[in-house]
Amino acid sequence: MRRPAPPAGRRAVPVARSPVLGASQVRFGRSLALLTGYHSAVARRTAEGKAAREREVLELVAQGRANAAIAARLGLSHKTIHNHVSNILTKLQLADRAQAIVQARDAGLGHQSRT
Repeated sequence: MRRPAPPAGRRAVPVARSPVLGASQVRFGRSLALLTGYHSAVARRTAEGKAAREREVLELVAQGRANAAIAARLGLSHKTIHNHVSNILTKLQLADRAQAIVQARDAGLGHQSRT
């Protein structure tokens, strides 16, 4: 005799099989929430880290530093700095580095000394 199907949104899915436990069942919605919550926390921390680094790069761009100088100061590769600058221009919808400098200085960045 077959069991009736669970209501929509409450399907159980097998997540592990072992000789001792047999087929472990976890509610699909709960496992998805657990995975989504974990993914969201990781994504949030990653985004915050990237945003902080991009702000740091923008600060140095606003001071008039070249990519090579920024790379040396931060201990990163020239290509990484190039990618950060490109991401900054895209996110701020700016056409070039000069516009980024103007916007950053208007926002209060880039006023520290170039030491």
